[in-house]
Amino acid sequence: MQEIRLEVITNKSLEDELMLYLKAAHCERYTIIPQIHGRGRQEPREGNAIWPEVNFMVIIYCEAELAENIIKTLKDLKQKYPLEGLRVFKTLAEIVEL
Repeated sequence: MQEIRLEVITNKSLEDELMLYLKAAHCERYTIIPQIHGRGRQEPREGNAIWPEVNFMVIIYCEAELAENIIKTLKDLKQKYPLEGLRVFKTLAEIVEL
């Protein structure tokens, strides 16, 4: 069976609001990776004295219709915080029956 995998990566400061937006989009199943380090288009996020900020990631597996609803909702969040890093990556995923 095919599903969509969404990876949502954003600044830790948006975590609470992001979760409210996901709830509003009817996203009920997800996995949170609470702290990730790296560098995108902005300054590094390493959680140390030099680069103190960190990002977090939400991974969602869902049907295509829900994925589009989530993406639409997160576009609204990005408009509210245009200067915050917020990225969504969308790929096809296949569930492997064990």
